[in-house]
Amino acid sequence: MEPIPSAGLPHYRAIVALDIERSTSRPDPVKAELRNKTYELFDTAMHSAGIHKRHRDRYIDRGDGLLALIHPVDQVPKALLLNRAIPALSSLLADYNSSLPDPSRLQRQLRVRVVTHAGDVRYDANGCFGEALDVAFRLLDAVPVKRALRETADPLILVISGDIYSSVVRHGYDGIGQHAFHPLVRIHIAGKRYPGWIHIPEENGAAGDPDSPLQTFQPGWHRTPGSGSLRSRSNQKPRIAYRRNSAQFSDSICDIDRSPAPVTAQSDGQSNRIFIHRRARGERPQLPR
Repeated sequence: MEPIPSAGLPHYRAIVALDIERSTSRPDPVKAELRNKTYELFDTAMHSAGIHKRHRDRYIDRGDGLLALIHPVDQVPKALLLNRAIPALSSLLADYNSSLPDPSRLQRQLRVRVVTHAGDVRYDANGCFGEALDVAFRLLDAVPVKRALRETADPLILVISGDIYSSVVRHGYDGIGQHAFHPLVRIHIAGKRYPGWIHIPEENGAAGDPDSPLQTFQPGWHRTPGSGSLRSRSNQKPRIAYRRNSAQFSDSICDIDRSPAPVTAQSDGQSNRIFIHRRARGERPQLPR
């Protein structure tokens, strides 16, 4: 049994949590299979990034997911999670899903939402708690993050906190594409606003022009493989296109059809909106207070 950290004093941790898509719709035997496979693949991904048991707390089970609290010492900088561990997990998930026989693929495929955050975590005899964990789980369960996973063929969608974005992503470390992260989530906890940045992979080598439009990301739309174009799953027209210069909220969203409709996420019964920015008029977006 691992010793419990000093009671009463917070400990700084890098936080990684994941949740299995459609877990509640599976029968219990399939859930057990997916749970075991999730732990196996996640641990393999951590080892591939050089993150071993001595670098973390024991994994904490969440029923349809897990929580990893990593000690971000010199041997495990937070950047390792984004440029090695999470990509490795995505690749392992893709390989596992492709190995499933067609008759059982839909029932047994494994797709997950992943969040990374960092902050102080407190411990007591019953486990761990603290505002940093509240932020991580609220981001993980945000409606735009769930929607993003439904709208992609990839087996993993990643959302990161504003702290991870500002301390790691925006500095452009090797293997971390700053412009693939977009501020599409906003949550409220204890009267504070916390942004979340969803990873939407860049395509077709458009990394040059910072003002070149990225893919339209809207429910009911998907990218046609190999064409770089978007095809509609419905009769709705696309509303929002994302531009690369997304280090600031004011430059991250532009309005295609001049609609004032906001992208909305719900948290604590409040509506947290990222308002559309009419870039052509040079207006700064009015963010929620």
